[in-house]
Amino acid sequence: MKRIMTVALLFVIAIVVAVGAIVVYSATSQKTLHFRDDTMPRALFPIKKGMVELFDTTLFRVDTGSNISIVTPSTLEKLQEMGMAVEKKYIPYILKDRYNRFRYYPTHYTVTLPLAEYKLAVDSASNSIRWLPTGKIANSIEGVNVVVDDDAAINTIGMNVLKNFILEYQYYRNALALRTRIDDNYQQLGDLSSPCNWNNLFGLGNRYYVKVSLNNHHSKPFLIDTGMNRLSIKIPIADTIYSKNPLVDDIYLAQHGVATAVKRDDNAWVKLGSRAGTRSLYYAPDDGEKYIINPLLFFYQDVVIDFADRKIYLRPYAKLKATDVMTDSLIAAPAENYFDASMY
Repeated sequence: MKRIMTVALLFVIAIVVAVGAIVVYSATSQKTLHFRDDTMPRALFPIKKGMVELFDTTLFRVDTGSNISIVTPSTLEKLQEMGMAVEKKYIPYILKDRYNRFRYYPTHYTVTLPLAEYKLAVDSASNSIRWLPTGKIANSIEGVNVVVDDDAAINTIGMNVLKNFILEYQYYRNALALRTRIDDNYQQLGDLSSPCNWNNLFGLGNRYYVKVSLNNHHSKPFLIDTGMNRLSIKIPIADTIYSKNPLVDDIYLAQHGVATAVKRDDNAWVKLGSRAGTRSLYYAPDDGEKYIINPLLFFYQDVVIDFADRKIYLRPYAKLKATDVMTDSLIAAPAENYFDASMY
């Protein structure tokens, strides 16, 4: 009997050690990433239907709520056809997805992601701009660890990539940029945190949070989630008991395609860092994190998220014409203590 118990104990220890080794590898295997041409300070992509086109009509969701980058089988094939480096590794990952569900991937790939070149064209008649692909590859990111998910409907750039760059949202240009430095005319809005928790243990990139105060209540850490569809700021449905404003019934289409009934407060008072103002607030069922904010939908101006220094910045604006947006020397104006875009 003792022998059986000893063998069982050793077996359990071996399993724990193996799982622990996989977890440690999952959390540390992504090496520091950089642009192939590191003389370029940024890569800029137009936003299309909430996603960016990295290369050859291939769309990716830029998702700070995902700690791993995901590609579809067809995208992996396209990378191979383009002659990009694609290396299959028979080392498993144990990760938590954006809904806090554990996922096991028996293999993963290390790939080169090409970054397409775009130029801006201005329509003077409508005072609008358009992004046009040049057909060239401007740069690439090498050594990106990705998993191939047969069930994934779209590709995802996760935090294992984003943590190596400064993420910039250019509101007037409707574009996202991966940068290596921050322009001088940005002003710090607040600080980020990345606590040591289970969500950050199982993954190649951490989740980051910013403190937000709603309707003059004590501030709470909100997950920065650029992958959240349509909703700019979301809190638990149970928190409707604290609302003093009329609530409107609405429908939220979550990432997994399920329509969910939510409540909307169109006059919630929101304070984030040094700014405050009214915004639409959504009360929705918990699908992984209770408190979430998507800065790309929340702000009506340029935003920078610096994960390495754990800071978030805004760039204040005067009114712009399309011809102003064509240059990098955007018109700056003194910041006001409101979110209202008309103030800039």
